[in-house]
Amino acid sequence: MSQFRFNVRVYGLLIQEGNILIAEQLYRDFLLRKFPGGGLQYGEGIADALKREFIEELNFQVDIVRHYYTTDFFVPSKFNSNDQVISVFYLVKPASNEQLNITSYNGLPQTNNEEVFLWVPLAELHLADFTLPIEKKVVLQLCEDFKNKII
Repeated sequence: MSQFRFNVRVYGLLIQEGNILIAEQLYRDFLLRKFPGGGLQYGEGIADALKREFIEELNFQVDIVRHYYTTDFFVPSKFNSNDQVISVFYLVKPASNEQLNITSYNGLPQTNNEEVFLWVPLAELHLADFTLPIEKKVVLQLCEDFKNKII
């Protein structure tokens, strides 16, 4: 019998000048559109994991502004049938006055585990552009909050 596990993920919602940072990653030949972040490592807190992920992926330090959303429904992993995914999303801001400068977008990732980043105007976020159910729920909330001028 297989061992059941929880897969804890943490993501940052970085908004600058009406745009939100999006990551596109080719993982096991499957294109993921998600927010920057990743998995928790053993012995690591969620906030520390998020800060580490931003440094590893973007060489950019962030501070957490506030909690935004935690998975509140059952989500099996798309990649491991024995894993239940729990994702935590935070609104983040630059740790200094420096803004993150993503100047070029060279299209979709071409090799497995390659990740590219792009700014997407909040007004142009579309549910259909995201693949996984957790991201879709967060996108719905972001669109609602943007429409209501909460973010």
